[in-house]
Amino acid sequence: MASGLFLALGTITGYARQMYVPLVALSLFVMGGLLFPNTYEFVAPIRRLIGTSVDVYVSGRPLAPFGKTTFLLHRTFAFGAGLHIYLSTIPAGPELHIKIAQPRDLVIHTDGFQISDAKYIQCQEKTMDRARDQKALLVGAHRDERR
Repeated sequence: MASGLFLALGTITGYARQMYVPLVALSLFVMGGLLFPNTYEFVAPIRRLIGTSVDVYVSGRPLAPFGKTTFLLHRTFAFGAGLHIYLSTIPAGPELHIKIAQPRDLVIHTDGFQISDAKYIQCQEKTMDRARDQKALLVGAHRDERR
């Protein structure tokens, strides 16, 4: 997938002048995305939690950017091998983007979900430290909303 992106950039900037390069770049990008089809399957189960107040944990530690620990699940989508989750702080505040690269083993709970492993997790484009003995990502309904 990355090689397709580099070929496309080379064509745009004029470094690659052959006519077939854009076609090869597009093919490599699509093939890279097809290697991780389960990423797209993760989106539908997570979407049912949109609008829910959640607590987010990365490698067992609470996610606390902006000094907040409770978030509103705003939207989610998959692009290539990455799962993207957008949260907003409560009360309405800045939007937070979490990217989970090559997520594996999604487990859905009644009030949240967990992803056991991923290549890496980024929050606001900063790679988060990982503890291998902890779940990569755990998202659950905020304590006050659990039944």
